[in-house]
Order: sequence, then C-alpha cells, then structure tokens
Amino acid sequence: VLPEELRAWSIAQGRFNQVPASMPAVFALMAAMTASIHLSVRIREGWEEPVVWQAILIASPSERKSPVFSAAFRPVYEWGREEKKRFDEQRAQIQKEIDGCLADAAGNPTPVKSGTPEHKRVSDLKERLAKVRPPARRIAEDITPEEFMRQMSEHDGIMCLVSDEADVFQNFGGRYAGGDPKLSPLLKGWDAKSPLIYDRVGTGGGKNARTNIMIDEPRAGISVSGQYTVLDMLKDNPAYRAKGLLARLCYVVLEERTECRDLCPEGVPRQINEGYRDAIRRMFDQDNEGYLLLKNRVEYPNGWRIPKWLQDVRQRVEQGVLKGGEFENIPDWAGKLVSNLARVASVLEAMGGGGEEALERLARFFIAHGRRALVQPGAAAPARGTANDDLAYVVQRLQQKFRASMHLVGGKLQASRAFTSRDAFRACSRFRDKKMEDFCRM
Repeated sequence: VLPEELRAWSIAQGRFNQVPASMPAVFALMAAMTASIHLSVRIREGWEEPVVWQAILIASPSERKSPVFSAAFRPVYEWGREEKKRFDEQRAQIQKEIDGCLADAAGNPTPVKSGTPEHKRVSDLKERLAKVRPPARRIAEDITPEEFMRQMSEHDGIMCLVSDEADVFQNFGGRYAGGDPKLSPLLKGWDAKSPLIYDRVGTGGGKNARTNIMIDEPRAGISVSGQYTVLDMLKDNPAYRAKGLLARLCYVVLEERTECRDLCPEGVPRQINEGYRDAIRRMFDQDNEGYLLLKNRVEYPNGWRIPKWLQDVRQRVEQGVLKGGEFENIPDWAGKLVSNLARVASVLEAMGGGGEEALERLARFFIAHGRRALVQPGAAAPARGTANDDLAYVVQRLQQKFRASMHLVGGKLQASRAFTSRDAFRACSRFRDKKMEDFCRM
C-alpha cells in the first residue's frame, strides 16, 4: 500500500532497528500526512475533506519508538530548518544592500537626502525586507493550547502536534490551566469546517492584554507515539472521551516483543534514506489549489462515484454501529473512520502507492487496531493482572532465558552456565513493583 520509497525505507528501518515493519511504516505515513496537511481530497462532488490525520502508535517501553520516529520525521525537521535558513539569508542579503546605501566606500555612515535616487532605493529595499516570506512552520511539541492556536494563526491555520512522547496531550488536558481542558484547536482542526475563534483579555502580557484569534479553516494534525499507559490515560480522561478526541484518532497498538534482537543488524542504505526524504519533501511542494482525487472510482446510484473499497467500509460501518454490531460501543470513532481512510488513501495514491486490494487491507488494519485500542479490554497491553496471566508470563520469560543459556554438546543439550537469581529477576522485571524477591529466590 505504501509508495515504493516509503515501503523500502520501512523495511530497511524495521530490519535495522529490529522492530516490526509496521512501526516505521506508520511513522512514515505520519510524516507524509504532516507534509500534506495543506492539501484537500474530493471523495465525490460535494464531499471534500482536508488531508488532516490524527494518529497515535502505542508500544511497550524500550521498543525503539523514539529512534524510528526521529528517523521518519527527519525530512520534516530538515524542511523546517531550511525554511528558517532561507528567511535569515534573504533578510541578511537585503539588509546588507540597505547598509551599503547608507555608508560610503570606507564604511562610514552617510545620510541619504529625501527625494534622491538613493533614498528611493533604500525605501524600496526596506519594503522588500518587510515582505520577505516568514519561515513556514508545520510542527510543535511541548506547547500550550493558546500558543498552538497562535502558531496556527501565523502559519495559514496549520499546525501539527508531533512528538515521540504522548505526554504532550497533558498540556491540552489542562496541565497549565487548573485542570480545565482546551481541546478546541485539536477538535476543530480535524475537519477544518468551522472557524476557530479565541478571544481573551489578560493573557500573555498583563491584565489589559488582549488575545484575538480567528482561523477560518483550522487544520491540526497529530502524530504521536507512546506506551500503553498513555492509551489508558486518554481513555480514562472524561474530557478526551466525552468531547470526541478519542474518536478522531487512528490507533496502532503493537504487541509486546517476545524474541531477542539481532545484535548486528544490517544498516539502512544511503540511497533508501535519500529516496524516502525526497518523497516526503515533494509533498510539501504540492500545490494546494484544487483537490486530490481518489482512484478506481465506481459508479453507484444517485451519481455516487467512489472506490469500491471505500464503499465497502461505509457499508461495514453502517452495519457495525447498529445494536450488537462490531462498532456498537464506538459509533463516533467508526463514523469518522471513512473520512480518515479517504484522507490517507489520497496521499498514498498521490505519492504512487495505494491500490484497491492494498487499501482494503489498510482499512482492515486500522479497524482491527482501533477496536483493540478502544473496545477490547486489556488487549492494548500485555496480559497482566490475574494469577494465571502472571504465571504464564513468568514461565514464558523463564523458558526464553533458559534457552538462551543452553548449547549442544555431543548432540545433547546442556547448560552453558547456571540459571541464577539474577536471571529470574530480569525475567520478572515486569513485576518489580510487586515484590517478587521471595518468588525469585525459590
């Protein structure tokens, strides 16, 4: 389903970092959607959607989320740095010309008389200096909701919350506002259909200061990774649950790793990294005039022309939200699923990926992970809590540790060293808070 550059990069990164290929693939998709957030897709006449994606990937601690996330977003970071460099260089060049007009050959200040050609040139240069396009910015991390809205207003109504630590949600949940959540920029920024209006007195500069923000079409992307506890935090917070933030997110919940990593993995070839970077950077340059169009559209009654795979998802959702259906308990999330999938598909197809069967599989992938995150109790995290679960986990870990200390001698399996209490402690690291010392010494 991914375009070739992203697919090759995801496979190579998965091999190098010893993680499931789905992790770098999802992070690469997050980066592509961040680069494409200024675009829109026309699903059919009268049904247009902004290419805004809000997604979170959940995995166990120490699963190398941060290095893979950083590698995926490197082209996005580079784009931001180059925008700042372009702005600084253009201003510096114009300012140098202004300084040259106001000084003689020896560098001494020289006044310019009004009405002279030199005065007109200086005026023109100052006007050019004021019109230098500010550096575009696309991402934010540790930011308050108020500053997030201000940044959106200064960057064409666009800003993306990007972080490999999902702790950033706490800022919008009221960390700096006495527990009062401010989710409107994220909620309204998902569909970009209603204006974001924010008026305050006494913020950011004293009791007489005023903050007035109005964004006609706000767009707020979310690309975040975190641990299982983050998902629990989001689900347990009434504000996130009741106001619809959970319904807007696409989820990917990875299972706990059960095998040892290769200590000397193959690196990522340079040409693969360069191809990936170029593919992401091209999406920044896509013209936002007009709409992306989904491919392989089929004629349906009443003039509906949409891809069959998307129509099948719509049918599945319509049936699933009914009483007893698979989406009975998450109708809001299911209702937004079709829009989310159409947005992702439009970007993948614009980059050279997609395909009817591949997009069908992608839809099933996100449905399965969404249900795992929101519906299936305890499925998001490794099994824990009951005696049987804990015992099964301990046995599994002890078997892994024991096998690691065995080798063949004369065709017979023998221990290369004694299995120590240290091995037991390490195998039962998940239970350190349960005081397993007596168990490990048995």
